[in-house]
Amino acid sequence: MLIVQSPYDSFAIENVIYSNCLKNQRMPPYSLENCNQTTMKVIEDYRNKTIEGIKALKRDRTDVGVWGPSCSQHGFIDTDTFTDSEFRVPGDSGPMVFEAI
Repeated sequence: MLIVQSPYDSFAIENVIYSNCLKNQRMPPYSLENCNQTTMKVIEDYRNKTIEGIKALKRDRTDVGVWGPSCSQHGFIDTDTFTDSEFRVPGDSGPMVFEAI
């Protein structure tokens, strides 16, 4: 199982946190630069809880992969970002989504 999840997922920001602060909301690349400090605190709290949940799901299993790009884009599997070298984890040195798979 490979969990591909951005800790800053645009779908979650709009539909779980109910914020519309994303710059360029309807088409990637998205950005959090329009989000104020209060909203960023909520986004960071949600991000931390998401990471905790993914770690709990994975536990100490070595047969479970987790790939968490730290951008606000949603939909890494069905867009060009699947093979885009700008989306590496960790940034600039790790694998791209398709390489992780």
